[in-house]
Amino acid sequence: MSKLFHNPNLQSNVAFVLLEAAFIGILNTIDPFLPVFLTRLGATTFQVSMITSMPAVAGLFLTIPAGQFLMNNPKILDWYRFPRLAFGVAYFLVAVIPFIFHTPKNSVLVILAVLGIATFPTVIFMITFSIVMNAVAGPRGRYELMARRLTIIVLTSAVCMALSGWFLEQFPFPLNYQYLFLILSIIGGSAVFYFASRIKLPETSKPQARKVPIMDTLRGYQRILKENPTFSSFVWIRFVFILGLSTAIPLIPIYYVREAQASDAWIGAINTVQLIIMVFGYTYWMRKARGSMPNHTILLWTTLILGLYPALIASTHQLFLIIIFAGLAYFFQAGLDLVFFDELMRLVPPEESIQYVSLAQSVQYIGTIGGPILGSIVADWLGLAGALYVAAGIRILGFFLFFFRPESVPDDRRDGGIEQTQPVG
Repeated sequence: MSKLFHNPNLQSNVAFVLLEAAFIGILNTIDPFLPVFLTRLGATTFQVSMITSMPAVAGLFLTIPAGQFLMNNPKILDWYRFPRLAFGVAYFLVAVIPFIFHTPKNSVLVILAVLGIATFPTVIFMITFSIVMNAVAGPRGRYELMARRLTIIVLTSAVCMALSGWFLEQFPFPLNYQYLFLILSIIGGSAVFYFASRIKLPETSKPQARKVPIMDTLRGYQRILKENPTFSSFVWIRFVFILGLSTAIPLIPIYYVREAQASDAWIGAINTVQLIIMVFGYTYWMRKARGSMPNHTILLWTTLILGLYPALIASTHQLFLIIIFAGLAYFFQAGLDLVFFDELMRLVPPEESIQYVSLAQSVQYIGTIGGPILGSIVADWLGLAGALYVAAGIRILGFFLFFFRPESVPDDRRDGGIEQTQPVG
């Protein structure tokens, strides 16, 4: 373990976080194949976009009540663990549904219903994840822990993705996707829940149990936005960029199938290359963050390149070029994953972490809802390529907003900042 995680009890938590990550990589292998699966079942562009928008809709309406619930519940780790089990069960049901509903149209509708129900535990998880990871790592260990964790996730996903592309060619559709989802959901879901259940936090890392009326919670969010302009500007600019991200996310796999005519093997190869490149990206950006590169600079580089990515994809049908563009984008996506998490948590006071994270998640969900809806509307009007150009434009707007955003909060990774007052046990 790194010197940042020298305490034996802390190392135990870090070990379980990283073991959990290995099986999350297995479970996450399903994600890029899910929109392809629905597309081949005959789902419309809007239905495919619902995979992205449904968790955001649930999050928008439930994040504030969920944050209030978590403030009143001291067992925050329980609400980190059980959503993991729910994810595995949902993917298992997705695999089983076509066995029951033989009409593809009905299968699509029921699959979307199951995924919709699964969004409820997702809301709880998205709040608890940032809090638990920050408690395990502390301000000085955030980049390293997240880089290691995400590296393990993408490595296992890359191996599984390569094997999945081969596996899908061995069976006819839709059995190939069903068998794949069954295997990955059973192995990944059960193991992720087991290792998440082994993580332990000290009493001081748990929120104090107290009842807060919902109107007081809303007034508290208003106060946070008004009194913390640096936090507010980051949250709202991130919203713009996430709007651009989520506009393109459901369109790109559809573009692979309908425009680039990619086979399952090609789609598996594209996803594998993306994940392999991300491994190098996490290492590179972690070292840059440890060195002299501030968060603001990392934000600018990552948002600029990711802003251009949808336009590059829309400019070609050549699968070889698509692989190159995807690899380049995911190298910078690795940096964005790290800097978004670190930048948010360094702007969050530890004593109000649930309120701040809940607010940030609520704003993020607005962008995640609007993006897929916008993408499907523009795709019907301008075509898939046109919608990808629009997504690129929104992302570039986010880049410029970050470019002109003032940097007024010291970096707690280098200048002291908030120290971890007690080792996590």
